[in-house]
Amino acid sequence: MSVVPAPGFLRKSLAYARHLLGQRDQLLHLFSQHVLRPGKQRFPAGHYYSPIPSLKELRRKEHRVFAPPARELPGIDLNS
Repeated sequence: MSVVPAPGFLRKSLAYARHLLGQRDQLLHLFSQHVLRPGKQRFPAGHYYSPIPSLKELRRKEHRVFAPPARELPGIDLNS
């Protein structure tokens, strides 16, 4: 025996799902306008609040950023 939900429940559920999809679309639109488009960021690349690093600073510190990891951690005893 299967249970069939009431039509009102389905209508409300579908309306809520449409509402959520609308909100998702609005957020994706805002995200694409303010984050993904170069030159439209709220903070410039390399700023403390920017998720995008400064290429100038990255090139300056390239030897440290892309260096192989250290074999030892001075001052940290990992065997205790």
